[in-house]
Amino acid sequence: MNLNSLNIANNFAKALSDLNLEEKIILENLDQISKTINSSKDLQDFYANPTIESNIKLKVTEDIFKSKINDNVYEFLTVLVEKNKVNILNSIYEQVVSKLDKKNNIQYVQITSATDLNDEYKSKIIYALKTKLNKEIKPKWFVDTSIIAGLIVKIDDTVIDTSLKNKLENLSKNIR
Repeated sequence: MNLNSLNIANNFAKALSDLNLEEKIILENLDQISKTINSSKDLQDFYANPTIESNIKLKVTEDIFKSKINDNVYEFLTVLVEKNKVNILNSIYEQVVSKLDKKNNIQYVQITSATDLNDEYKSKIIYALKTKLNKEIKPKWFVDTSIIAGLIVKIDDTVIDTSLKNKLENLSKNIR
């Protein structure tokens, strides 16, 4: 996605967040809309087709979504349809989630280990990260046997690599 589309998605996400609806309603409705559209290639093509008039798109939107989502979110969706921006709905959803996570002090973290960790060890890692970052931690766990031992923790664009593989590679570079 280009920077302009990202800015547009961000503006729409801000507008949606400003509706003062319960976060759960916004997220559930956006998820439902997104899943419905993404599950049908025909529907994606329909909304993407610039030759189809917006009043036809609005009628189809009404038939599919009006009775299934919050009225304010439906009105928001109709603006997307009128402005031919349904194609950035997934980006808008991501921006809304990001804004809500920031507001709620939630940090997503990717944690990679050489073996599957037990729940006690996972809890200790989460507690340490929560204490260090002063945020609620939402971990995604991965196993990569090639790291041999240790952990790789990715927080946004920051990577903390305590893996044995990394230490051996660094040692190898220093010996040369």
